[in-house]
Amino acid sequence: MKRYRYPKSIKSFKTFFPKAWEAYDMLEDACYQDGPLGEKTCRLIKMAVTASALMERSTKVHVQLALEAGASEAEIRQAMLMILTSRGFPGTVIALQWADEVFEDKRPKRRARSKDKKL
Repeated sequence: MKRYRYPKSIKSFKTFFPKAWEAYDMLEDACYQDGPLGEKTCRLIKMAVTASALMERSTKVHVQLALEAGASEAEIRQAMLMILTSRGFPGTVIALQWADEVFEDKRPKRRARSKDKKL
């Protein structure tokens, strides 16, 4: 399965600004933990926010993280649908396409069948 990762610019940010990164990382953890929503719901929200902002790479990362948190493909599609009335049809369709690309990448690849050989 393809693993979607954040861009190298984030690794660079961590290197040059370790204290700022640590503070940001702690803030993000607090946002996930400080309230009644479970991790799966938080991951779906974060995914929809990045999709609404038309951030392809971040959206794919968050689709993957939502799947890892237990979200189903149907739940991810509905969360993407929720951006329809705020981002519009084109933004929703592209977000759904990005999610489908992640779904496709996680599925086992089928091997091409070899034709039966005549003896």
